[in-house]
Amino acid sequence: MTEPSREQHRQAVRQLHAEGTSRNAIARSIRRSAATVSKIAREEGLTFSGGAQVAAATEARRADVAAQREQLVPRQATFALS
Repeated sequence: MTEPSREQHRQAVRQLHAEGTSRNAIARSIRRSAATVSKIAREEGLTFSGGAQVAAATEARRADVAAQREQLVPRQATFALS
């Protein structure tokens, strides 16, 4: 079985991107890394907007972790003094 050519990968990235497929899904589909798909997309002038979809969830997670960290500090101080 022969390896698909670079041009075949480029065509697949262009087609899947046009269909709204995510970068990671394209990578799985063409059996290449997400970084390779990003590189091809950049060279083709394509962008992925998925980052905007997860930005709110990422910020919520950061706030949650910060709150958990604040709760741990007094407990660690109490534990250290015991």
